[in-house]
Amino acid sequence: MADSAEKKEFRRLRKESEKGIWKKYTRLVFKAKLPWKWLAFLVVINIGSMQLSLMFPQYAQKISSGVLTNTVIFGAIAVIMGAFYLRGL
Repeated sequence: MADSAEKKEFRRLRKESEKGIWKKYTRLVFKAKLPWKWLAFLVVINIGSMQLSLMFPQYAQKISSGVLTNTVIFGAIAVIMGAFYLRGL
């Protein structure tokens, strides 16, 4: 009986101490003066890199099925080079 009462009290105290933790975290993030422009730039670069990575299988499928037109070959090269460049940033 005492154990369950202690557990309930512990849960209540823990919940009370965690109350407002996100407010403190948000204040800390803005107080830290992070380079927001760089973070936004890198998020955009990362999204572009992922998009290029998702485009590559389409070109690989066309090449492996025997479609070797200039558009497919240069598209595949452009995707590979673009992804390589963006990952290097």
